[in-house]
Amino acid sequence: MAANEVELWVPRNRLSNTDVTPDYTRYQDYFTLKVYHEGCLRNNKYVGGEFCYYDHVDKDRMSLIEVDNMVMQLNPIYAEQIICYFYRVGDETNDLELLKSDENVMIMCSLVRQWRRMVN
Repeated sequence: MAANEVELWVPRNRLSNTDVTPDYTRYQDYFTLKVYHEGCLRNNKYVGGEFCYYDHVDKDRMSLIEVDNMVMQLNPIYAEQIICYFYRVGDETNDLELLKSDENVMIMCSLVRQWRRMVN
């Protein structure tokens, strides 16, 4: 991919939004990103709204800009809003961490081999 190209991230088909993570045995640097949107945070939990999955995300190509691109694909109105991103690694009972820089993205992605699903 050339430096000026934008990665096109395609969310999993909304009709098949099962909670199953693909088999990444052959792709050690790939993971699934579960993205919540159109809701709000309360007591470390996301309330209301919807979610979708982005499968086969390559940790070596992730950045905060790529997270922005994924979110903007979900609803173009987000381009006009200030959005704070949070993430958690593993199951959804773990604490949320603020995702505000590429350094945070690198920390998140450093855990890919241990956990295959990141929640954003």
